[in-house]
Parts: sequence; C-alpha cells; structure tokens
Amino acid sequence: MLLGLLSVGLWLLPALLSTTPLRNFLIDVAAPELPKGVSVGSARLSWTEPVQFNDVSVEDSTGREVLHVDRIESEETLWQLATERLSRGLFHVLRPRLTLTIRERSKAIDPAVLKALKNHPAGSAGRKGSGFSLDLSNGEVALVNEAGELLTEITDVTVSFQRPPADGGVGTLELTGRVRRPETNGTLKIEAEWSGKNAADRKGEVHAELVRVPVDALNPRLRKQLPGRRLSGDLTCNLDLDWAPGEESRVLGNLDLEAALIELHIIPEEGDEGASHWSLTDSSASTRVALHPDGDIRVKELTLDSQPLQADVVGTISRADGALSVDLQGELASDPDLLLEFLGEPAQRYVAIDGLSARSLRMQGPLSLASRSAKRDATAESLHVHADIGWSLINVAGMQSPQGYLTAHWHNGEIVFVPMSVPLNGGSVRALPRIDLNADPRTLVLDPGPLAENVQFNPEICRGWMKYVSPLMADASSVSGQFSLASQGASFPLADMPNGRFQGVLSVNTAQVGPGPLAKQTIGVIEQVENLLKGRLPLPGGRRKENRQWLLLDRQDVQVHVVDGRVHHDRIEYRSGQTVVATSGSVGFDESLDLILEIPLQEKWLGRNGPLASLKGEVLRLPVHGTFQQPRVDLKPLTELNHRIATGTAEGLLQRLLGQ
Repeated sequence: MLLGLLSVGLWLLPALLSTTPLRNFLIDVAAPELPKGVSVGSARLSWTEPVQFNDVSVEDSTGREVLHVDRIESEETLWQLATERLSRGLFHVLRPRLTLTIRERSKAIDPAVLKALKNHPAGSAGRKGSGFSLDLSNGEVALVNEAGELLTEITDVTVSFQRPPADGGVGTLELTGRVRRPETNGTLKIEAEWSGKNAADRKGEVHAELVRVPVDALNPRLRKQLPGRRLSGDLTCNLDLDWAPGEESRVLGNLDLEAALIELHIIPEEGDEGASHWSLTDSSASTRVALHPDGDIRVKELTLDSQPLQADVVGTISRADGALSVDLQGELASDPDLLLEFLGEPAQRYVAIDGLSARSLRMQGPLSLASRSAKRDATAESLHVHADIGWSLINVAGMQSPQGYLTAHWHNGEIVFVPMSVPLNGGSVRALPRIDLNADPRTLVLDPGPLAENVQFNPEICRGWMKYVSPLMADASSVSGQFSLASQGASFPLADMPNGRFQGVLSVNTAQVGPGPLAKQTIGVIEQVENLLKGRLPLPGGRRKENRQWLLLDRQDVQVHVVDGRVHHDRIEYRSGQTVVATSGSVGFDESLDLILEIPLQEKWLGRNGPLASLKGEVLRLPVHGTFQQPRVDLKPLTELNHRIATGTAEGLLQRLLGQ
C-alpha cells in the first residue's frame, strides 16, 4: 500500500511542482549557469510529455529584466530527460528577448549575463549533468547603454546550438538575425563548430557574415578611446576565426577579416563643436591577426582601401588596465582633404595637396583620441606616432612645394613637424608649425626662428597672403624677385585662424611688380602730385611715364604682426620711377584697408629757388581705406597742398612786385 502511494506521489509530483513557486527552482537546477532569481509564469510538467515553461523572466542584480522568453519546451519527455544524459537534451526556445547593457567601464555587459554566456555553451562542455542543446526562433536582442537608451536591435534571431557529446565529438552553432536601428537594416549570420572535452584541448572555428551592421553599439566601450566623440556608420564583412590549445591552456588563434564595405564616422558629441568630424566611406579592408596566449593580438597583415585613406600595417595590439595599447608600423596614404579638414576652413581655402603619403609609420602606446575638453594626466603614458610624410605637390597660397617630405611626431598631445626636404618656390622651408592638441582651443604654434628662405615671388602669392603684408603688391599683373620670412612667435587657433597672433619679419631681397589696382591708383596719385608741383597737365589718355610701369622693392626688412584679424606692417618702401613711396598700417582678413601712403615731395618737383622751395623735405601722407577691389585714397591732403601752393605762389609774386 505504502509503495503504491509513493509511486502515485512520484507520478504526480511534476504536475504538483508546476503549480507552485518550486517550478522556479527547477530552472535553477537544470540551468545553474543562469543568474539566480529566475521566475516562471507557468509550467507543464509530466513524466510522459515534453517539459514546458511559459513567461520565463531573468533579472539582473538591480532587478531590471534582462531576458524574457515566451515559451521553453523540451524535445524529449521529462522521463527521457531524467534518465538519459542531459547533454543530449534539446529545448525549443520561442520568442526570447535579451537586453544587453553595453557598459563604459568594468565588464562590457551585465556581469550576470556575462557569466551565463561564459558558462554556456563553452564553459560547461566537460561537465556531466548540465547543459542542453537549443533551437531558438523569433528572438530579439536589444543593445542599450547604461541609461537604458537603445543602441542597436537584432530581430528575427534564430539559433541552432548542438552541444558536443560528453564523451567527445563536435559542437555546432548557427545564428542568423536582422540588425536594425532607425537608419539602417542589416543582417548577420554566424556559424561555428568546436571540439574538446575541456578548455585545455578545445579547438574550433567561426565564420561570420555581416551585412550593414551598425557600429553605434561600440560607443560606450570606446568612450575612453574617443572622449568627446561618438562612432557612427556600418560594416559589411566576412570574418573567419580559428583557435586551438596554446601555452598554459590559453587560446591561440587566427582571425581573417575581409570587409567589403566600411562606412564609419567619428562625430563630436554635443558641447564639443570644435572637434573634428572624421569619415571613412566607400572602404574595404582585410586583416590577418594571431591571438596569442598572453592576450596580445599580433597583426600579421592589415590593409585598408578607402576614399580618404589607404593603409598597410603590421604589429601588435594588447590590452592593459582596461585600455588598448598598440605597437604598429607600416605605410599610409591619405586623401589630403582628411588633413585639411582637421586643420580647418582656412587651410581648405588656401592649401592644395597631391600625392600625400606616410612612410615609415610607427604607432606606439595607448590608443586614445583626446577630447578638446578632456583633462590629460601629465603622468599618463600617451600615444606616440612617428611618420615620414611625403607629397607630389603642395600649393600653399600660391607657393608650390614639389616632391618634398618631412617627419611628423605626435606625442603628449602635440604634433611636431620637422622639414627634411621642403622646397618652396625656388627656395626652402627652414621650420614648420606644431599643433598643440592640449590647448583649448587646439592651436597651431610657430616658434621663433627662420621659416622660409629665398622664396620666389609670383602673381598667385600676390593674390593670396602677400597682399595683406605688402598691400601695393595686391593682384600684381606680374612679379619677380625673392623674399625670406622669419617668426618671432605665433599662435593660431585651428577653429578660428583669422584671430591668431603672429610677430615676424618679411625680408625682401628685391622685387619688381607689375602694378595691380591699388598700385595703379598710387602711381596716379604720384603723377598728380608731380603735375601739381610742376604746374603741368597730366599725360593724355591717362598714360603713365615709361619708368612708372613698374613698382620696385629694394632690399629691406619689414616688421609684421597679426592681431585681432588684421595684418599690420610698420613700413614698406616702393620705387615708382625715381620716386620712393611707403605704406604703413594694416589690412584686415576681410580685405579692409587702413593704410597711410607716404609720398615725399622731391626737390626736382619744387625747383631749387622757386616759390615752392620751402616745401622741400615735406612728406604728403594720404589715408587709404576701402578694399583691394575698391580702394579709396583720401585726397584731402593733396587739396590742402594745392591750396598752399596757390597761396605760396601768390605771396612770392607779390613780394617780387614789391621788391621792384
């Protein structure tokens, strides 16, 4: 009788358990790798029927639901699961939704979920009495940040997971899904197989196909490497990974990546508008890396072919103290627009580069792109980049540098450029600026010393920056001669170059200038003064004297300084025929003029003993305003001179009459 009651009790026990909270305990026993506190809404338990759990929910340590499954149903009956090896159990999982929190620090995802993923499937391959095979359908995975904001969502997830038998054999995994976010729709497919009873002898391989998979979910983990910025874009690639036992039971593997299409953008976060916007579009890449037991990733081959960048790199990537560190070397070719975009709008306006490449590229140190607003620890190790940079042709505001190269060093938040062979319009560059990335805003700095020597003038220079320094050379029709330039210190914020500061010396060796609009107007004023003093009419048709078809600059040093968006010069002398004139004042980057034109009154114009001899040694000072296109010479001093001449002539005539 007692035996019969016990038999009936055992037969009814599963059904009784399914109606009580003890059904939650069954999940804990069957799947110990799951976090504690699994709740089951309802269950169907019978020795002769497949096991079924409904509304299964798993919470993290904070009580937030990280996994919800509509239904879990076994392929086998409860009796088969209890009497056969559990490693052969197959469960159908219907409509699971997994929420993974991508964290900035600590573990990449919730520690409880990480433990479950680590222990199942690979972590329990050699344990008896635990683990199942899975057939999952209609799944969803949501990747969120720590604030719960959705980064990326994977829908229509299907998983077929077959555990290897406990006595050996091969395990397999097949996963498919649709990856989406508001901007893109992509797909992923992953196939894997592995064998080995324990971690010491486990080996396997993975093949993955990604089509337009968004990369936004990486942002929380890249916040340290990209402070003040975020990553956007998507990736299409094939990935193959194989691994085998390595030293000290660590994994030793190889990774092959063929990226058919890469589109990445590094965008400033809100509040860091001064940071650069980097883009990598229409790109493809391939890499072969080795995964070593010490945790390092040895890059055997990395090639990148994109619209702005081509690279061929080898080296090592390692992780220490939660940060990535690199030791890479190779060659790099870049679209010059990438560099010009970094330097800002003035560089894009005045600089053109062809055939830019970096040879002997070397990168060492932690991989981090400092934010403009980030505070850098002076004791912290920083990334060190060295490269020999060459080009086919650079044109900087009319100055051409063919077939040159320099070395660049990026270290401790500063980029230093050293000219090795930089020809410039027949002369040479002696020094280059450095870029201070620690300054706020980022700043281009010129140290005191020679910058360029024996550079030849040309009309393009006079249409560009030279007109701000030497206004009468603006828009010269032709020009010849040489100049040198030296710095006494300068700084220009990259985001606002016109408001930089410069102090230096322009050394003109000699120059001959075919006058532009302002110079022609100046020559006209000179002739007006001469005609006025000599009492004669101007040449018909506005013709110039033959010796005034050119402006000549003799050897001279000109003090130049830039402040508040204006270029100031102390004094520049020009010769027009036998007349020496000079300008001083400033020109704004908006091309506004604030100048003084000085015309000395020459003795040959006044006569030795005539009524105008008293004007000898005087200088006519004419204000010049307006712009280069519409200069306005204030002729009021010339009118006053005319009045003085008339008055002086009348007085002289009266004195001669009285003397008679």
